[in-house]
Amino acid sequence: MAKYIYKRNINFKNYVSKADKKRILGVALDTSKTFHRVIIFNFIGELVVKPFSIDTLQNGYDELKRQIDIAQRRIKAQRTYIALETPARYTENLVYHLRKDYKWVVFVPPYEVAQNREQRRLKGLKSDEIDCGSVADLMLRGEFNMVCDEKSLYLRLRNLVYWREQKLIMRAMIKNQLHHRFEKIYPGMNTDYGETKKLFTKPYLSFLHIGLLNTQLTSKEIMECDNEILLKQFNYNNHPIGPFQIKLLKKRIGEMLLPEERVSKVEIESLAKDMELLRFYDVVIEKVENEIVQYGSQTLAKYLFDQIAGVSNLSASVYVGVIGDPVKYKSAGHIYSYAGLNPKRRQSGKMNLTSIGISRIGNSLLRCLLFRIASQVILCNSFFKDYYHKLRVDKRKSWKESKIIICRKLNNIFFALMRDKAEYNK
Repeated sequence: MAKYIYKRNINFKNYVSKADKKRILGVALDTSKTFHRVIIFNFIGELVVKPFSIDTLQNGYDELKRQIDIAQRRIKAQRTYIALETPARYTENLVYHLRKDYKWVVFVPPYEVAQNREQRRLKGLKSDEIDCGSVADLMLRGEFNMVCDEKSLYLRLRNLVYWREQKLIMRAMIKNQLHHRFEKIYPGMNTDYGETKKLFTKPYLSFLHIGLLNTQLTSKEIMECDNEILLKQFNYNNHPIGPFQIKLLKKRIGEMLLPEERVSKVEIESLAKDMELLRFYDVVIEKVENEIVQYGSQTLAKYLFDQIAGVSNLSASVYVGVIGDPVKYKSAGHIYSYAGLNPKRRQSGKMNLTSIGISRIGNSLLRCLLFRIASQVILCNSFFKDYYHKLRVDKRKSWKESKIIICRKLNNIFFALMRDKAEYNK
């Protein structure tokens, strides 16, 4: 770990150690939605211009450039570094203009800014000046990231991936809402208390559950309806278990403590709207997933397509959409750390703790994606299934540790296939 930290931005550290620090200009910005706080200093820690604030409009940016020009002339700056926290939605435009007008624009991770701020004398304090000072301090020590411009293809793929993720969350919320309405309209329909058996285990794969959602009938209307008519409404035509399921349904309704009919009808009206919204999201998400695969086939993700059993083309495209252009990563370990799956380490004197879980400092979407892919390949891929069994039985790893190890192995395979443009050979 110490070796890696030493090598981080080593060219920057070598340049600063040899140059005249009084003639290197630093600009630190603490950004927000409505205004930005700025301090301008040289690399021996002296303020060159009094701290000031700018708005997020063109006038504010022009004022920032004017103050930087004044500071550059005042110290006859040889090089100017501008540092700010990793761009958020309201700072992307500012970053675009800064990178266009200045060569050295660097990004400091927000987590490191927060850790830097949590010093003993600053405990419990947070102000724009303190945040600016934290950004400046991290830049002086070389604790920042140099970010390359994304190609338009990878940028489009990334936007589609994050758009899809938000819509998946919204669809899950609608399904949860449907579940609660279903329980209110048909209380105890799928209970398994005592000797009672469930009517279905996987709701959205059950003809009975989907039929109840689509027909939108109250319990009283189902009991009064003829079995043959219900079979047609439930789309059970030519389905062998149809009549038996209808009998079970009516038997269960006869055992239920039914709600007031008026309340059931009101809830069914809302359920109909939720079902319409759910169908809309299903169509839109399917369309976007096809676009993601189409864009993925034009990137290095195509070398992951149809290679490993259990890794779909969509998963491969989403993986590349989250990490961006794989060429910018020096090794698979950098992607693994970006996912926050790298192990924590706590060391002080003789105490050296390493097996205390993963860091979780990184991209949560990438971390969840690798974990989902690992779960899928364990089910569908004989090689990874045997490997998982070996980790659990022979090496006595927990199920979570075993899946994290498989995540690392998958990530290494993905990186190698895209780097070498090769075929997978287990």
